[in-house]
Amino acid sequence: MKHIHAADFADRFQEAARYLGTIDDRKVQLEFLEWMLRYAYHAREDDREAIDRGIEVLDNQNARRMAMTIAERLKQEGRQQGRQEGRQEGRQEGRQEGRLFSIQKLLTQRFGTISPALEKKLAASDLDSLDQFLDRILSFQDLNEAESWWEGRGKTGNA
Repeated sequence: MKHIHAADFADRFQEAARYLGTIDDRKVQLEFLEWMLRYAYHAREDDREAIDRGIEVLDNQNARRMAMTIAERLKQEGRQQGRQEGRQEGRQEGRQEGRLFSIQKLLTQRFGTISPALEKKLAASDLDSLDQFLDRILSFQDLNEAESWWEGRGKTGNA
């Protein structure tokens, strides 16, 4: 814990992971490993690669697999917490990015690539316009029809 912000954190983390790998009691090993990973992931959010490299040095294949599972679960918890905080705070930006991602994914699945002009229009749009477009997206026969819808929106100043 005292080296969590040290410049040589990656080396220290690998050393600690190696030590954990020597613990014979699997339950104790897993508890300490989870605690170490949880602490490191929260304290070193900006350097998760060092943590992942530390996991790779575990000699025990089962411990490595378990560590990767814990790491993935912690990442998932972080994503869920972020989504929850976004909803609790009512952050329009998060909702806008979600809509934009959904729209881009649907357009790509239906029509292939999206033109840069349409991507630019989508990115510059407010949440209401994105919602309206999302409601109509399945009715468009082709990408030109979708782009035409945005042309009409641009003239009214809503996109």
